[in-house]
Amino acid sequence: RFYIIHNGSGELSFLLALQNPQIRFIGIDSDSDKTTVARYVAEKRAPNLTVIEGDIAQIQLDPTNFTTIIQIA
Repeated sequence: RFYIIHNGSGELSFLLALQNPQIRFIGIDSDSDKTTVARYVAEKRAPNLTVIEGDIAQIQLDPTNFTTIIQIA
């Protein structure tokens, strides 16, 4: 699993998911408008990308369940 924090509307996560279909990507962002766009694109074109709306400080990540975290500032 590959977590992308501050995913926004998902451009980076979408490109990574398309180029690496064997990897599970999870994009997280607190902006509901941006996550709606990212989720729509993921559902249509990137089945290995999941988009979560929420504050990373409030989301429990299992440290044994991912390989990489990227934070976009």
